[in-house]
Amino acid sequence: MPVPILVGVAARVALSYAAKKAAKYAAKKALKTAGRKATTSAVKKVGKKAAQKSAKSVAKCPKAAKPPKTIVLKANPKWTPRQLADAKKKVQALNKSPMKGNKKITRDTSKTSKFRKENKVGKRHDVDHKQDLQLGGKDDAKNMWKLDKSVNRSFGKQINNQIKDLKHGTPIGKVILKK
Repeated sequence: MPVPILVGVAARVALSYAAKKAAKYAAKKALKTAGRKATTSAVKKVGKKAAQKSAKSVAKCPKAAKPPKTIVLKANPKWTPRQLADAKKKVQALNKSPMKGNKKITRDTSKTSKFRKENKVGKRHDVDHKQDLQLGGKDDAKNMWKLDKSVNRSFGKQINNQIKDLKHGTPIGKVILKK
């Protein structure tokens, strides 16, 4: 049974590796459709048209996305066990919901003040956002809790330093705590 696509000169056109792979796949598929065995020599007989079609389909493929950014937070060696527990709790909270670098932060200080009064947040603690505003968290009471002041300020600064050069909306994959 004749295979019109496969008749012709050998497909040794200047194609990228991916285009060559796609041409090879197209040849195997065409041979299978025609009821022929996809031997190496038969696959090499791919016509120029099939190779060009493959190159076009490869060109239409989206570029591979970059893996999401990982944020590494370092614990202060002077932190007490309670502060380390707060640090672990914060990292767990950050990893629970999707994160994106956010350069457009709006903070309502009246909400923070209200939360501080209602939840009796003392001087050793800050009102913290479970999901940081700089990572796309919302500025509302449901996203607030009290966190050790040293942990909150250290992590806030570390996160900011790692995302400040990222494009707004860049996805953040995970947050890791290093001791």
